[in-house]
Amino acid sequence: MIIAFIKGRANDISLSLFEEALELIQCLRPDVAFLNIRMPGLFGITVAKRVISFCRGVFVTAYDQYAVEAFETEAVDYLLKPVTLKRLEKTVVFTFIERFLFRFRHVWN
Repeated sequence: MIIAFIKGRANDISLSLFEEALELIQCLRPDVAFLNIRMPGLFGITVAKRVISFCRGVFVTAYDQYAVEAFETEAVDYLLKPVTLKRLEKTVVFTFIERFLFRFRHVWN
C-alpha cells in the first residue's frame, strides 16, 4: 500500500504492480511514500531507488532483514508489522519534521 501525502491530504492507493507504483509516485511527486517491502510484482526498495531524487520512503513490512538495504535508499523510517498507532504517529511526526527541515534548509544556510 502506498499513501501519498499531497498538500495536506492523503490518497490511499493499493497497488500490485511495480510499474503502477512507480508511475503514480512520479506523477504525484509526494515528499514521502509508504511502501511495503514485498508485494506481488512490487519490491518497495526498487521503487524507492528509482524516486530517491524527490521522494523518501517509509517502509512498512513484516521482514526485518531488509532494514539496512531500505536505509541505503535514504528511507525515513522502517516499520515492522503489526504497526501500532503510537508507532505510526511517531513516524508521521518525524517525517513531517524531517521534510519541513529539508524544504527550508536554505533559510538556515
